[in-house]
Amino acid sequence: MAVLKCLYCAIGRSSLAQGLQQNDNIGLAPPATNMEKMVRRVVVPEILFRNGLPHRPDASTVQEYVCDVESSAMRSAQSCSGGISQESTRPGLKENTFRATDMSLDLRNVAETAMTTWWSQLSRNGVDEPNMQFTTELRFRTNSIISFSKMAWHNNVRLGCAIQRCPNFYFVVCQYGPGGNNIGENIYDVGSTCTRCPAGTTCEPTDQCVTREHTNGRSLRPPHRESYWLMKPIGGGANQ
Repeated sequence: MAVLKCLYCAIGRSSLAQGLQQNDNIGLAPPATNMEKMVRRVVVPEILFRNGLPHRPDASTVQEYVCDVESSAMRSAQSCSGGISQESTRPGLKENTFRATDMSLDLRNVAETAMTTWWSQLSRNGVDEPNMQFTTELRFRTNSIISFSKMAWHNNVRLGCAIQRCPNFYFVVCQYGPGGNNIGENIYDVGSTCTRCPAGTTCEPTDQCVTREHTNGRSLRPPHRESYWLMKPIGGGANQ
């Protein structure tokens, strides 16, 4: 098992694309024609996990993982605000946040709880739009799905997550680009998998659309077989 269960952004998005995710009491959510593969990174304290086992990366590996979305998520987590950051501080990105007040939990449990809480909005609350359209009603209803929809939005290919230990709680932040949750647009297009992949992408075995850049010329394979998470120091309390 990969650390954090691939954040539900590998296995979850793949099974959603394949029409295998439960949609409340409606049944299974329909398959997606245009689900793009996310670049999955998580920033927590200073170990790189490979297939669930700790592995200290060399400098070239660290450089690959430290980029704009991760840095933005780190800044938001370090604020220890406990809530969604100002949109102006993260242009082109949407954000999910989660607070865990049980300080006895380890970081993996905190992260897993956050990801499960967000993603399970689909199975708990459901999307009652047969074409998976993100409507005004979905945006503002009490039994929310807006955290799930950010994770599932078809063209969100960039992801950065950070976990900060604050004085009285853990603060988990994930940011997604380009963002999604646009009223009147579809979370994804419904139909046979990979039939509407964007130009410049190809279908991989997970039924997600992936660019050549993400495969680096290697043969495609399901991402949950080998997942990497960067663990980088992000400080202590709110004043650091």
